[in-house]
Amino acid sequence: MKNRFRKNFIIIAFAVLTCVFIVFFGIVNIVTYYSISNRAEEVVDLILDNDGILPPIINNNEDFTPEFQYETRYFSIYISKNHSVAINVDKISSVNKETANRMVHELIMAEKTEGYVSNFKFKSKQIDDGVLYVFLDCSRQIMTYNSIFISSVVISITCLVIIFITLILLSQKVVKPFVENYNKQKQFITNASHELKTPLAIIKATTEVLEIENGKNEWTESIQEQTSKLSNLTEKLVFLARMDENQDKTVFKEFDYSETVKEVALPYDAVATTKNIKYSLDVEPDISIVGDVSLLGQLASILLDNAFKYVTKDGYVDVKLTKTKKDVILSVKNSAENIDPKQLKKLFERFYRSDDSRNSSTGGFGIGLSIANSIVNAHKGKINAKSQDGNSIEFIAVLPIKN
Repeated sequence: MKNRFRKNFIIIAFAVLTCVFIVFFGIVNIVTYYSISNRAEEVVDLILDNDGILPPIINNNEDFTPEFQYETRYFSIYISKNHSVAINVDKISSVNKETANRMVHELIMAEKTEGYVSNFKFKSKQIDDGVLYVFLDCSRQIMTYNSIFISSVVISITCLVIIFITLILLSQKVVKPFVENYNKQKQFITNASHELKTPLAIIKATTEVLEIENGKNEWTESIQEQTSKLSNLTEKLVFLARMDENQDKTVFKEFDYSETVKEVALPYDAVATTKNIKYSLDVEPDISIVGDVSLLGQLASILLDNAFKYVTKDGYVDVKLTKTKKDVILSVKNSAENIDPKQLKKLFERFYRSDDSRNSSTGGFGIGLSIANSIVNAHKGKINAKSQDGNSIEFIAVLPIKN
């Protein structure tokens, strides 16, 4: 149990921190990218508006430094309607006229008017009787962006590794109070249950003696009934505590679950007849599963007992056992009244009863479905309840064929 708490804490904490890092550095990189792109767009528009030449920068211009004009590398190409070409590569040394001419013709063939080619931001503009193309060298800005991106990735990975190691080292101390509190609760339930067994046995034996000496009466019968209920409750509480403690020690083996479900379900034919309930049993044959025979048999028993306990008068109970490639699906459905879909998840909480249909008059404690949930969890499966029309309820247990 302690290891499971630690594992869940580490996974959740690490996942949250990873998301934070991804969002933070993602925003940083996106903002940086758009800042560089918008700056390049601004410079290209400035050159286009000045007929392919970067104008002198005024010293008091807050957008550009005095050195900006000397740092900016660009070239321009003007193509007239009669296809004459004027190429200006005076402001760049890495591109000659042949390369510039080839680049612009490739863009014309691709029908691109703006964007990026290699490390250049380009844009075109209609001027008089021709088209002016401007190419701005953004290699320095791209290198800066790549450097920021790589740095953010390295920093993120480094920080996450450090955080992961720290979580492993500190997780034991963090979860220790919760584990101790949880263990104390389980120990209390176990101890209280065991302590109750002796007085209950004495009460039961004393009542039986009174019945022998004085005969049965409504008082002794009531005592016997309540004693039996309380004994049943203590046994279930002990079972739940043991399930929590020994989930990793459950004995698993392969067996025919179809036969197990049939053995559990067939005796309910008599109950259905007595209650005038339509009862259908649809079990796919030869379904093998790896699990605990006793526990999975008890799972079917709990779901069936729950269905017959809360089925409406002259209603129905349907039991199905099917399988997919990876899972075995046990479904128990019964007619019901006034089912609130919002309350379905709470049905698996210990001692929970809804106000309308799951009251103490049925003789239950609101703990059977908690046991079913514990059994399914021990087999790494899932169980849920659903109601499509509010007049029926279906419990579906999905169990992996192999654990």
